[in-house]
Amino acid sequence: MEHDRNVRQTIPFYEIFHDETIDLIKTVKPSPAVWLDTECGTGYLTENALSVFTGTEFVPADPSSVVENHIKRFDQSYFSITVRQHLNLKLLLKTGFSIAELFWFSHMQAGFYAIK
Repeated sequence: MEHDRNVRQTIPFYEIFHDETIDLIKTVKPSPAVWLDTECGTGYLTENALSVFTGTEFVPADPSSVVENHIKRFDQSYFSITVRQHLNLKLLLKTGFSIAELFWFSHMQAGFYAIK
């Protein structure tokens, strides 16, 4: 997919970042009830996490309507989310997340982690 190729050209070690994210969640919260995947793109992280966290409800969210068709393959609800909404980390904390941090922000993506 073109989106995935562009991301891999922009973000070095893209796959390793996702593997490390899954390992972090396995350590910190081994059985999360819900996983909000912001900037989900074509669902690469969700696809890999589904096989590890079989009892978790995944909520993919992305500002691009282009990726919506890719997300439908996971039979999940899709939520469009703007960059401005991404940067409202206080809202994540207010809704019950104990940790909400911004990893990076670029013209193409933003990386966060939040633990509930």
